[in-house]
Amino acid sequence: MDTKSFWDLIGVLDGVVSEEGAVRLGARLEALAPAALEEFSEHLCAVLGELVKLPLEGAEVGEHGDPYDAEPLPLVGDSYRYFLYAVVAGGEEVVENVRRDPAWVTRRDWDFAEAEDVIDTITDAFWDQGIQWNRIDPTLGPVDPSDDDPWWYETTHGTAGGLLPADYFDTILEIMEAINKSPEWKSWWANSGLERYEADTFIGAPEERVKIRKGRKAIVIDFAFTFSHLRGKSSEELRRVAFAETELVMKTVTDRLKLPPHPPIPEVG
Repeated sequence: MDTKSFWDLIGVLDGVVSEEGAVRLGARLEALAPAALEEFSEHLCAVLGELVKLPLEGAEVGEHGDPYDAEPLPLVGDSYRYFLYAVVAGGEEVVENVRRDPAWVTRRDWDFAEAEDVIDTITDAFWDQGIQWNRIDPTLGPVDPSDDDPWWYETTHGTAGGLLPADYFDTILEIMEAINKSPEWKSWWANSGLERYEADTFIGAPEERVKIRKGRKAIVIDFAFTFSHLRGKSSEELRRVAFAETELVMKTVTDRLKLPPHPPIPEVG
């Protein structure tokens, strides 16, 4: 993929980050051959890499939709990251303007509130081809070069209400760490031929469900549970739920990939 082809793809965003543009870009990225998608990621990485070197973080910029007399807010945290994607979405000419004169960004208003939709679309497309965008995205900072043996198994947890009980969540994290540090588990996972397994759990769904996405180098499985998964349980019962949930997480991927039986869930705590 040459530079022109890259910017032609970015052009489907119509100059702004938006939910509609994210859908269009996602459809185009899904249609790319793996080699072309990797080249797209390299171009995107290079452009964002140049932008993060400019004095943009902390700049005060206006956003479309703000009241006329609203004070511009400084670009920090997520807003800074979303803004960088908005600059790329603006196209090659906009990026060149920012390169030549970084202060130019303060002389116009921007749309970057929906940048997360574009980032998620890109991340999902890359993930399906085994490209770990969260490890190379320049807007997230440099990856620790000492991390030469990254974990193959990660689990994330979200909830529709309140905080997750510590007895449950701490046990989940302890089990995850023990599995990643276990040579027996690592040897078992080698049978999959994949590099990573991500289990994403959500508590508070209307009903329990499982969704599986498999790429060339990774597999992601979403698990949804109702509030009854944790509600009304004692500390010891919450710990048992953590072990039972991990067993389900591992059995699901075992069945999906037709792997040999997995090792016992590590005893922790």
